[in-house]
Amino acid sequence: MKNVILNLLIWTSICAPLTLKAQKLPGEQTSSVNLPAGFKIDGLANEWNDKFLAHNKNTETNYTVANNNQYVYLAVQATDPLSIKKIIGGGITFTINTSGQKADRSPYSITFPVVPNSSQIFVFNSIVDMGLYINQKKAEDSVINIVNNKITSAAKEIKVKGFKTITDTLIAVYNETGIKSAAQINKDGALTCEFLVPIKLLGITPNSGKMIFYNVMVNGVTSIQQKNYTSGVTVRSVPNSLSANSSNLSILQYPTDFWGSYTLK
Repeated sequence: MKNVILNLLIWTSICAPLTLKAQKLPGEQTSSVNLPAGFKIDGLANEWNDKFLAHNKNTETNYTVANNNQYVYLAVQATDPLSIKKIIGGGITFTINTSGQKADRSPYSITFPVVPNSSQIFVFNSIVDMGLYINQKKAEDSVINIVNNKITSAAKEIKVKGFKTITDTLIAVYNETGIKSAAQINKDGALTCEFLVPIKLLGITPNSGKMIFYNVMVNGVTSIQQKNYTSGVTVRSVPNSLSANSSNLSILQYPTDFWGSYTLK
């Protein structure tokens, strides 16, 4: 336990400069942005040079919304350790309302990453271990690749809702719908998640200049049923993989979100 707490303290000190930098961004994105040509949904923000358009304090994340005539795009980056734990434990839900108002009876949403409870400890511990390398200035590509391979192997599905042509609630990351998501850790220890939604699935005419409302929610860590075989009592709790510090349980379990509006270019 002492080693886990020590690792978290070290990682927090690593991420502190990144968090301070993020706070200089505006609290809300107010402009529309073209999705760069040749973009890749790989969980890296290389197309943006790791620079984002806004920082939301509710979720402690940086973000950018963009589009072209085929897709709506969202990139979310977390540098805060608790935010990263919440994302690993519950994922991010990107909701799009096309009716021109927040209250939409038929919203579209995708959730990613969807990491099984049994895999969360391995993913998060590998990120913490990489933080130690960063602190020692030894975060070589091979170390980063190990962490990202664990994320990729654990997060194989995307949760979808509201799409009339998609009957399944879970689809594979590699699918034929055009919906894409990816998550990766960069060399500074920041977790970036990317989302791509085809405009045609939203029932929107390309190049229409339509305004949409969107919601970005960092979901609370999923609680699971655990049976105490000594007492025979079944309880619901946060998986041990993410609850090393009991004082953070309420933060981990409580979803945080923000709304925004965006006019398609």
